[in-house]
Amino acid sequence: MPGENMAYNTNNPLGSSDPRDLFDNAGNFDQGMGSTEDTFLDRFGRQRYTWQAYHKLVIDAKAQIDPTVEAAQEAVNSTAAAAISQMEETAANLGDDLNNKQGRIQA
Repeated sequence: MPGENMAYNTNNPLGSSDPRDLFDNAGNFDQGMGSTEDTFLDRFGRQRYTWQAYHKLVIDAKAQIDPTVEAAQEAVNSTAAAAISQMEETAANLGDDLNNKQGRIQA
């Protein structure tokens, strides 16, 4: 079954510079980069993922991650808004307290 779709199927070892292997490798590269299938067989008959398969994996992962990121952003923004509101209220109370004490300070 090695290299079932290959023209020469030499079974030479990896790193071979035999032009027949280079020809078969060019076909593999074309399958790996251009195929709309998820896998192809390399010249040794091993199943390999295509660029299309990796593209799908990234798209699927992004679809799963996006809602988590959005929820985290909402939580951070909500917490930040609450903290800012609390700081503004504290600052206003401190300002009121200072204004009330200022009238009693003797120079």
